[in-house]
Amino acid sequence: GLTGSTGTVGPTGATGPTGPRGVTGSTGAVGPTGATGPTGPRGLTGSTGAVGPTGATGPTGPRGLTGSTGAIGPTGETGPTGPRGATGPTGPAAETPESALYNESPATCEIVETSNVIPMFNVRTIGQDLQFDAARNAVCIMKSGTYLFNWHVPARAAYDMHVIVTLESEDGTTVYAHSGAIYYSAGDNVALVNGTTAANLMEGDCVVLRNRSNNAFQLVTLRGSCTASHSNTMTVTRVL
Repeated sequence: GLTGSTGTVGPTGATGPTGPRGVTGSTGAVGPTGATGPTGPRGLTGSTGAVGPTGATGPTGPRGLTGSTGAIGPTGETGPTGPRGATGPTGPAAETPESALYNESPATCEIVETSNVIPMFNVRTIGQDLQFDAARNAVCIMKSGTYLFNWHVPARAAYDMHVIVTLESEDGTTVYAHSGAIYYSAGDNVALVNGTTAANLMEGDCVVLRNRSNNAFQLVTLRGSCTASHSNTMTVTRVL
């Protein structure tokens, strides 16, 4: 007879067991290079390499600054004495110094006010290089040169004071030397003012001893035996 119509599809059957693994396919072509990744952390420092060969010597550098002077070394031994030289010509004969001596032995004790000239008495002059002007109590130079002065002034005052005596030009513009002593009024004390100096003076210069204390003082006559007495003195000698 004729073939009948197809019947309805039946329900799907259960999945069958997995078949065996297939054969591995061939390796595919290499893909394109990927982007560079970020820099990794710094590696540890390697060990120091061997010292390389010495390089060629460079050119000489500029000269350095001079160093400070070193300490002076010890003095060497004295060398032998050399032969004696020939005697030089005889020099000119030295001039004999001319001098003036001033010595006071007053009958009365003089009061010398501050800034006043100290008087001199009984003056004796030797030679022509010096003169004494009694009216001015000044030593006047008649020949230019170097003069040595020595003076001694005993003084007394009404109260304690510093007694200051100067050797100066007559007009007071030049002071050649100061001298002084402390006077104490208690008891029968005397201030002994002594001074010495040398001065280069010109012909016509006149010098005096002057009271430069803050107050007046009285010159003192020192008396000894057999009516001997002594007061202020000044000796002037031309030495050159």
